[in-house]
Amino acid sequence: MNQNIIETIVFLVTFIALVTGFIFLFSSKTSNLPMVKTFKESTTIRVTTSVVSILLAWISPFVSLKVLLFIVSFILLISIFPFKIKKASSIIAIIVILFVILSISALLLAPFLFMTNLSIINSNTKSTDGTDGIEINLPGIHIKVPQNYLFEEKTSTKNNDIEINMPALHIKVPQESFFDNNISKDKILPDSTVNIESISTINIKIPSQDVELELVENDNTLAYPSHLIQKTEKDIMHLQATFSGNNTYVIQIGTQTLKKLNIDCNSLTIIGNGSLKNLNINSTKTKINANIQIENNININSTGFDLNGKLKGKNLNLNTTGSNIKGELDFDKIILDATGVNIDIKSKFNNFNINATSLNGTLEILNALDETGKFYIDTTGGSLKIINKNNAPIDIKNSGIINLIRE
Repeated sequence: MNQNIIETIVFLVTFIALVTGFIFLFSSKTSNLPMVKTFKESTTIRVTTSVVSILLAWISPFVSLKVLLFIVSFILLISIFPFKIKKASSIIAIIVILFVILSISALLLAPFLFMTNLSIINSNTKSTDGTDGIEINLPGIHIKVPQNYLFEEKTSTKNNDIEINMPALHIKVPQESFFDNNISKDKILPDSTVNIESISTINIKIPSQDVELELVENDNTLAYPSHLIQKTEKDIMHLQATFSGNNTYVIQIGTQTLKKLNIDCNSLTIIGNGSLKNLNINSTKTKINANIQIENNININSTGFDLNGKLKGKNLNLNTTGSNIKGELDFDKIILDATGVNIDIKSKFNNFNINATSLNGTLEILNALDETGKFYIDTTGGSLKIINKNNAPIDIKNSGIINLIRE
């Protein structure tokens, strides 16, 4: 049975029992009964009953029942004092005033009870039904708001309706009332293809949504979802979204002929193997699990950057807030500008510059014995192990505070 219904039933049963008891005490037909008469005349019994009420209120799990029992114990304590009949009206007035004060106090405590019963469930704490979100529990009221209404994330297969439970009342608001169900929240797979052999530049511009890009070797075809607008101007092709949303568009690009590829999106994942002429990325998050060979330059501007693969070209310009780089970098010039950098890379370079607040990890230099290079570090903290098995003539300079371990 729902916890709120249980609380309501217990409260009503207790209230009816107390009202019945007061009727027995003051009714002319029952007031002369021995048991009732003893209760009225015995101060000890009333004090004992008041103490029992306080104890029951203390152990009660329901706030509404606590308030009711405390009021009863207060009235019983007041009743042990002798009052004259002529002062009865004054006593009644005092009791009414005290009851009003208690009621106002309960209202003032409502925000405190609201905050103490508010539980925010994150990815590490699951609710009873396994979903994330916010649950608000008040006496007699339960409100549940799924996480996907609070943060932008993919819609799961779990129940994401908003539920409001009160005694004898259940409100369930389907998520379709808030979102258009025709707009998928899942990956949108490619269902259209076009030949790109004569195309020199591909621009993918979907600023507020995600892209999963697969590079395909020995192919000159672009496969993309028909949800995207595709237009071609001479040898330049554009892909744009028809509407805003929270989707992931899966795109496949053949790399048999070299292309310039420009991508502007919210989150980008690149997989596969391929060759390009130039690669420019502007995104909030970039993840590359691929082997990419670039004829000229790679420029990446991304808040978060993760690499697990191999990049090769002339120049690599990486501007991020946080970077996790694992794999191989082979460039003439590498510029890495970031706040925090974790690396585990093998690299061949002529010029390698790292400007970071914190730098940690391992760099294995692949330059041959006769290949010179310059490695410059500007960081305020961290530890970097440098491995130079070929004893290549690398000029290493650093500024700031960093622990360099050379092998």
